Parts: sequence; structure tokens; C-alpha cells
Amino acid sequence: MNRQQKTKATIQITWIAMVVVLQLLFLWLNQLYPFIGYWFTFFLPIFTILVLLSSTWRGLLIYAFTSMLLILLFIQPAIETILFYWLPSFILGIGYVIGLKNKATLFSMVLFLSLIQLVVLYLLRMFSLFLYEVDLLSFIYLVLGLSDVDNVFLLNPMMLYAIALLQIILSLGLMIPVMERFGIHLPYQLMLTRIEVYAFLGIFLLSLISVGFAPQLSLFALGPLTLLSVYSYLYFFMRPVRFAAYPLLMGLVLYPFVNAFFSDILQGPYRILSVIFIAIIPLALMMYKSLTQKKKNALI
Repeated sequence: MNRQQKTKATIQITWIAMVVVLQLLFLWLNQLYPFIGYWFTFFLPIFTILVLLSSTWRGLLIYAFTSMLLILLFIQPAIETILFYWLPSFILGIGYVIGLKNKATLFSMVLFLSLIQLVVLYLLRMFSLFLYEVDLLSFIYLVLGLSDVDNVFLLNPMMLYAIALLQIILSLGLMIPVMERFGIHLPYQLMLTRIEVYAFLGIFLLSLISVGFAPQLSLFALGPLTLLSVYSYLYFFMRPVRFAAYPLLMGLVLYPFVNAFFSDILQGPYRILSVIFIAIIPLALMMYKSLTQKKKNALI
């Protein structure tokens, strides 16, 4: 190894050490002041991002090992801190970098990261049940007055996705200014690729077809389907696509009546399936624009 390579390796190790110490400080503040520290944890993925963008996967392994070792030595309870704070932020940080390296837009990043966070929350729920016999979702249903609703457990995947989506939106809102300070920019363009439009169609069909044989899967699909629907409404209203405004407005006007109709024929958690109606019109418009464009890879 020549002198230049040694210098570069030394700089990377020093940088990783600084990031680890700063992360340890955030985790310590979270233990000392739980309410304030909770908001600090939304910044934790930035440490993984900084390490991975300025180093290699080998450097990331060094960072991961060092972080867990220092947490075990200096922060108590260590295992809970690793499972519930460090590990989720580490996984999310990798997700951020994958999205950034693939030049993901803000919308794509929200959709991609919310699905990753869903998996993380599912694992955390399992850990919580195993370690403490506490179910976060049962507490949420109690607060919302849904504990006595029949088959409320069908909402579990969708409820977890809603929490994951909220956490990602909050995290991005807090982290984007910090990321831009480090020269990490996320495209804000209001656009949808054809792949995203076809993903929209796939999620819609999944939610519609799986109602009969896998209601939990159907209700889960309503989470990303609702996100895509809301985004597509914003997309058409903010872009100069005049022909789209009228059917979209008509759909919004009709939705309360459609919802009332579903409330009469569906029971319990199934009533929320009326959200599918909201997706029909923007999906049809998206498919029309996608299929009628001349350029194969043009943005919608």
C-alpha cells in the first residue's frame, strides 16, 4: 500500500470514528431525555448515509461493528438500544443510499423507504412481543376505540404501513436539510416513470383481487395504493393537464356517496376498501398517458 492509499485509509477511519462518536451522543441523549431524544433518532440514518457515501462496504462493516461495540460498553439498556434504534436506522440508511445511487426522486424514495420501514416495524413488533409481551398495535387500537371491532386484526399490515409512512415522511423532512448541507441532494421533480405507473396498477389489482382469499394482503395494499393515489391527484392538479381535472374532481365529489354505499354493505375493517374507488380515475389517466406517449422511456 503506497503513502496515498495509507493516507486515504486513515482519513476514512478517522471519519468513521467521528461519525460513530456523534451517533453515540445522539443515542445517549435519547436515553437521557426520551421525549427530545425520540426526535433525534430520526436523524440516525444520516450517519449510515455519510459513512457509505464516503467509504466502501468494508468501511460500513467497520462502522457497524464499532457502533454496536460502543453501545454495548457505554449505553444501557444496550440490547434494546441496538434493536429498537440503531438497527432500524442502519437498515434505513442503506435504503437511502441505494435510492440516492439509483437517482430516485423524492416520491420514489418515500415509497421505497416506507416499504423497508414496514419490514423493520414488523420485526420490532415481534421483538416487543417476545421481550416485553407488549403489542404496539393493540395499544393503538385501544386509543382509536377499535379494540372491540370484529376482525380488527385484518388492519395490522395496513396500520404498520401507515406508521412506517409517517415515520419516513418525518425523517425525510428533518434529514433533507442536513443531507443538503453535506452536498447530498434528492430530486424534487413532480414526475412518475412508467415503472411507477405499472407498480400503481399492480398494487391496485393486488388490492382488488385478494379481497376474497387474503383480506390482510388486500388491506395492506391499500397503504401504498392510497399514497400513489394522493400523489397522482397532486401530480395532475399541479401539472397543466386540463383534461384530467374534471374527472378527478368528479371522483372526489362522488367519493362520500361511494363510501356511504360501502358502509352499508361491508362490515368492520372491510369498509375501508372504499378507498379503491379513489384510485380508479387517476390510475386510468396515468395508464392512458403512459400508453399514448411516443417515447418509450419518457416520464409521465
